[in-house]
Amino acid sequence: MRIKVLTINCWGLWLVSKRRKERIRLIAEEIRRSDVDVVILQEVFVKEDIKHLSATAAQGTLKHAQYMHSSFLGGELLMLSCWPILYTRFHCFSAGGPPEAVWQGDWIAGKGVGLVCLDTTSGPVRVFNTHTCANYGRVYRHVDIHGGVEFPTDANAPVRTVQVLELIDFICTHGSQGHGAVVVGGDFNCRPGDFEMKMLGTLLPELHDSWALLHPDEPGCTSNSGDQGKDPAVLADPPKRIDYLFGTCKPVEAELVLQDPLHGLMLSDHLGLISTFDLSADSASTARLPGDDVLSKRARENASLFSAALEQLNSGVSRYDARGMLLLWSALGLEAPLLIASYTNFVWVLVVESDSAGDAWWIVIMIVLATLTVLLAATIPLQLALSVAYCCQARAMQMHAENIRASLRQKRQCPAADQVMFTDCQSGL
Repeated sequence: MRIKVLTINCWGLWLVSKRRKERIRLIAEEIRRSDVDVVILQEVFVKEDIKHLSATAAQGTLKHAQYMHSSFLGGELLMLSCWPILYTRFHCFSAGGPPEAVWQGDWIAGKGVGLVCLDTTSGPVRVFNTHTCANYGRVYRHVDIHGGVEFPTDANAPVRTVQVLELIDFICTHGSQGHGAVVVGGDFNCRPGDFEMKMLGTLLPELHDSWALLHPDEPGCTSNSGDQGKDPAVLADPPKRIDYLFGTCKPVEAELVLQDPLHGLMLSDHLGLISTFDLSADSASTARLPGDDVLSKRARENASLFSAALEQLNSGVSRYDARGMLLLWSALGLEAPLLIASYTNFVWVLVVESDSAGDAWWIVIMIVLATLTVLLAATIPLQLALSVAYCCQARAMQMHAENIRASLRQKRQCPAADQVMFTDCQSGL
């Protein structure tokens, strides 16, 4: 038996994505006409789009749908299947990027990883769908460790490190329950040679990259593919492969789809990827995923790579703690006294200078003090909330850093793991 899976980032942001409704309808129709068994979608934010995609897919063979609710906005991960869904799981990443960067949307999107366990004729198959934080800086530094790694130096790099580590933990926790194939896909926002993908491949070699295995000499760019052939040096965001389908069983086919415009309209800013996996007993024999002890051993065996991860996380802890404390002291040490002073003066002018009511200067002072009081009363809770968000993410980074440090220190195979071992990347962070 084989399983055919499609992944695509739908670019379905409300108000932001161009011609969203038209594109979603076209994507839904393409899914309905396709012969795939499972579809995993990212960036499906709008409720009417969720309903339309699910209903249109159900007109074909994909009768079962699961949407992953992950934030106050709803979520973004939608999964469609021709087989019944036995159960679902979802993990929201504990780090999501700068909370005030609403124009980026990573934090408010509640990014994470979703799982559906499918009741196929060959037994349970666990399919994971994820979307990690974007790299807006797109600046990398080549580091000669682990055979050569492209190390990201953007502000979200520590956040993606946390997300990939939590993705690995989630896959191992739920993918190793019993036997059966595991498929992992989605928009990773990382190129094949990037640091984050090296971590994934090192800790989970059981997952086979379908495109890399079947098309080793082809780039397979899924993002900005229209710019292929142009000089990357003159492009702000060159074409790259950031959408993947992995499997514990053997991939037998992989192709890029939705490459051409329909009715003069590209369906998304990403291409779709379809991969077919062989679920036969011989192919799926490696489906058992490792536990924590094996993951720790693999981290120790690749100490240089995970020392880099440790440095990445430590830099994120310092940065996010600093931002959180700055917001806290700005709210409590500066704006709170100003709020008290402005409110006191407002009351004093209102009561003591009441005889001057109606004078122009009195009206101006009252308006200024009232406006200042309202603004301060509104911004202080906002800054406190942002401070908590930053500090919580810093604690998540610290927790993962301590886990890596403990793995590297075990049996003293890396005795200096708690020291600065990857200072070369510091200047770029």
